[in-house]
Amino acid sequence: MLSAFLWEFLLPLAFIAVLLVAIDRYQDLRLLAYLTADRERTVAFVGGVAFVLVVTGATYALGSPPSIGGRYDVSLYHVGFVVLLVGVFITVHGLRHYGLATTLRKAAHVDPSGTLPDGPVAVTGVAESAVGTVSAPQSGESALVAEAGQLAGGEKYAASASTGRAQQLLDAERVGRSFEVTDEYGAVRVDPADATIGFVVGETDGGTLERRVEPGDSVTVVGRAEGGRLAETLVVASAGNHNVDRFAGNVPRLAKLGPFVVLVGVGVMAVTAGVV
Repeated sequence: MLSAFLWEFLLPLAFIAVLLVAIDRYQDLRLLAYLTADRERTVAFVGGVAFVLVVTGATYALGSPPSIGGRYDVSLYHVGFVVLLVGVFITVHGLRHYGLATTLRKAAHVDPSGTLPDGPVAVTGVAESAVGTVSAPQSGESALVAEAGQLAGGEKYAASASTGRAQQLLDAERVGRSFEVTDEYGAVRVDPADATIGFVVGETDGGTLERRVEPGDSVTVVGRAEGGRLAETLVVASAGNHNVDRFAGNVPRLAKLGPFVVLVGVGVMAVTAGVV
């Protein structure tokens, strides 16, 4: 059975993987660079692939998965395999961002002049300089915080990226200084050093994207408050960006749906291979 796993599954899968890598390099999509952009993402991606291989190898060792006989002779086993892949992808994505999404959902919305309760808070107001500005990496415009980098997928994803939809940039350059979120009666000091600004509406130039917060921009800052001050900034977003709410609502749903989809895929594969 293990020899069948090698010749009927791993060898075709390796061929498809090599083909995808070649297309990625030829089209300069940089999707592989996106999947391995940081250690956390690499571990999650490799772990998901390893899980799929272990499950598939187990069905070959314990049962007899059907082969693909003809050009379009795809069995229910292979449908289960595709479901398993989708479930693993959904689970990895949902769990990676679950903590941030939960914080966004639980954040108490307060005005800059209001009292900040301890815990997650979302402060909406006008961004103003506190200690000067910086030059944005790509445009050179004066900004309070800015980042610029390459889009995974290049120009094909430029339209959606410029709407303020969260997306990690490749080879990103980031600059910023502490600033204040203000209203008519008060202000909250913000340190954007470790915050994501992926929900700030950006400007695209070919396959690159620049996001920046300039003095006078309306923003929503989400972080953790302690002792009446913002002790940790997690997200700086364009005020009214509905992608923040979508992210906060969809990620927990994916984290719960993913394992169920994985179980369905594994069950179909196991039953079809005669394991159970």
